[in-house]
Amino acid sequence: MNATTRRLMGRLLCGAASLAGTAALAQTAGAPPANALEEVVVTAQRRAEVLQDVPVSVSAFTAAEMDRRNITDALDLVQYVPNLIGHNNTGLATANTYFIRGIGDTESLASKDPPVGTYIDDIYFARQSANNFSYFDIDRIEVLRGPQGTLYGRNTTGGSINVFIKKPGTVYSGLAEAGYGSFDKRSARASVDLPLSDRLLTKVSGYYSKDDGYVDNVVTGETLNAEKNMGGRLAVRALVSDKVTWDGFALVMSADGSNLINFACNPAVVANITSGDDCGDRFASTGLRVKNNGANQYPTLTIANGKGAIPLGNETDTTLFGSNFEVRFGEAATLNVITGYVKTKQKYNLDFFDGRAAPSFTFIIDPATGRPTSFGIAGNVSAGGAVVGRAGGFAIAADAASEQFTQELKLTGDLFDGRVSYVTGFFYFDEENRSDFADILTSAATGVATLLADRTLRNATEAWAGYFQADLNLTDQIKLTAGVRYTDEEKQYSFADNRLICGATPLPANCIDNRNFIGVDIDVNPATPAINLPRGQEFAIWTPRFAANWTPTEDILLFASATKGFKSGGQSARATAVRFLLPFEPETVWSYELGAKTEWFENRLRGNATVFKADTKDLQGGSAFITTNLVTGAQTLSFVTRNFADFENEGLELEVQAVPIRGLNLGMSLGYQKAKYLLDAGRVDEYGTLSTTAQMAECRAALAGLASPRSDTRTPQQRAQSSCGSGVVTPSGTLAKPPRTPEVTLTLTGSYEVPVPALRGSIIPSVNMIYTSDQEVGTSNTSFYRNASGVLNVNGDGQFITGSFSDAHYVTNASIAYTSDDDLWYASVDCSNCFDETFPQSTLSNFSYLNQPMTWMLKVRRKW
Repeated sequence: MNATTRRLMGRLLCGAASLAGTAALAQTAGAPPANALEEVVVTAQRRAEVLQDVPVSVSAFTAAEMDRRNITDALDLVQYVPNLIGHNNTGLATANTYFIRGIGDTESLASKDPPVGTYIDDIYFARQSANNFSYFDIDRIEVLRGPQGTLYGRNTTGGSINVFIKKPGTVYSGLAEAGYGSFDKRSARASVDLPLSDRLLTKVSGYYSKDDGYVDNVVTGETLNAEKNMGGRLAVRALVSDKVTWDGFALVMSADGSNLINFACNPAVVANITSGDDCGDRFASTGLRVKNNGANQYPTLTIANGKGAIPLGNETDTTLFGSNFEVRFGEAATLNVITGYVKTKQKYNLDFFDGRAAPSFTFIIDPATGRPTSFGIAGNVSAGGAVVGRAGGFAIAADAASEQFTQELKLTGDLFDGRVSYVTGFFYFDEENRSDFADILTSAATGVATLLADRTLRNATEAWAGYFQADLNLTDQIKLTAGVRYTDEEKQYSFADNRLICGATPLPANCIDNRNFIGVDIDVNPATPAINLPRGQEFAIWTPRFAANWTPTEDILLFASATKGFKSGGQSARATAVRFLLPFEPETVWSYELGAKTEWFENRLRGNATVFKADTKDLQGGSAFITTNLVTGAQTLSFVTRNFADFENEGLELEVQAVPIRGLNLGMSLGYQKAKYLLDAGRVDEYGTLSTTAQMAECRAALAGLASPRSDTRTPQQRAQSSCGSGVVTPSGTLAKPPRTPEVTLTLTGSYEVPVPALRGSIIPSVNMIYTSDQEVGTSNTSFYRNASGVLNVNGDGQFITGSFSDAHYVTNASIAYTSDDDLWYASVDCSNCFDETFPQSTLSNFSYLNQPMTWMLKVRRKW
């Protein structure tokens, strides 16, 4: 199906849904009073409470609400949560990057923890490389915004996404679903409740989906960005006695999916970039192959452990075991013993440069002024160069594995006739990771491939924490909350270089090996001494929470809170030189909130609002940038993670749901935020990394041809190359905007259930519209433009070509569903991104990674 047909299908679905909704309104004028909104029970505070009684910024989605909004996987969910931005990570369709209130991370390597945590039935899922789950047989999902510094297993500074799977039922029942959609997508899902006795209940469920991909590779003729997902789950519930319950499950998931760079115009024709010819579908031009028949994709290189023969793509296998023993001691206490084990294996071979050179800028000397200028722009994409079909412009081939064990003891209860409610517990986490990965850079000019690095990283984390939180009910209307968590973590890292040259004695200085972490010249500044880089870290911290609630009426809750969050430090591990493999410090945040949760008109209207301010210290940020050898002109991709700056964000979140008349469900979620980096006194850390202020000063001085403020003896050209356009400093030396923090996110939802007696059921049209204001999706805000004179620039002059800037956009999702009166049959036709909007979601080395095109899906479900 071509782009024109997809857009037409989207318009037809959206229009049909709107017409059906209009007809439904006309048919039901004067209908009986509306039903009340569904009461939602959540465990955001680690105990069961009604959503409207919880003084926490949480968005909750029940199974029924997920059906109404066609939420079938993790990325469907993020569209409906204020101030939450989420998308596939560059390259990996199995990895989702989440930013909540501007705090998030794109790193999927195991040496860095995600600031937005993922939990499945209270079990922490540590690795961001495999967190893109298919949502099937789900009871509910809770998205907590803001730091979770007290009650949750691993402290997270951005928030958490908590997934709760349906428990086995007490009667034999089940469902089966089949679907077909765009790009020849086929799906099947089934679940069966099999009670073996009154006290032993089981559930078996599984899913499968596969599509052919939506990107045409103009070099190999293959179709890229296909996905294949399958999984199965066995759940057991043992009602041991009236006071003891055990829930256990085993979950196996296999995901094969990539998010390879692609373009809306065919890159095989240079003129397409400016003329718009042959545009509308998605194209790629890498020489790497999905079907390589086991051959080495880099025949001139020796890549260790067979990684060079991995097909173009990404495969991830995950196994998860969970156990929860619950023992109830009356109202005074309930003990939960929660055990989790997660094992993940992943192999991928991904081209991040599409077979060509990256769009980049090189600081050159302006002959008129003798000063560095950033207009020495290079790179085939931004300059309109032709496709060369190289086997990987910049590629990473990897074989990785992760294994984690968690153990938690949680005690909850009420004391003094309900005057005090408490949650307390102990949490233990143990994880071991192996990441064997190679970086390959191929010259677009010569076709010569270079093995930049081939190393194995092994890292381990052991952490434990104790926590306590108590609510004191001063009166029936006033409640005070106080809590604290103590966290202790230890991390270890080990590097071994896989290249043949690193087997020599003495060890070459350019090998990424533990022995070369001694006496490292970090900043290549002759004025500063070499230092030893540590390969271990220890952290210990107290993180408190305070809150006050006031319920002036039974339908209104007002609250204020102050919460401290913590995320441990880690190791920059992607770099291809030891001098960039630096440890970074923990990230901490204080978040302050004022909120209101309200219900009106006999629970037909629900409105929840939160005003927040968050102050983050030592924000951890990653940056990928092109470094140029000023002698040879050779370019290398460099990665670094540092505590670039402090960060401040403040804003508003509003969620509204309404059932004005029977069957009509309306919703709105609004997020507003104003985020900025904070300037400091210009300190330099112990590894020579400049603060934001110092880096800006160095960049501006270099561009002006002035002496270095920190006595760097290199030339202005060399200083500009290392200080401008990296980290949170733009190429012109200004302070960058924080990435993935659009000022406004707005979602409007509507569905209407139209009874149709002739069909013995109801027709339910629904439309969801999502607006996101413009944002930057890259750390240093680097984008390329071509002005009216055809001159390339990084100053925002003219037509956007590629890079970090993502313009404001609307996305429309729509569906038409049928459900039978006995609730046994369900069918729907759904479309996502119905009008085929195209925009950058992320960037790597100035390449724009686009969102997915319009998709549609027909599904039929049968219950029994």
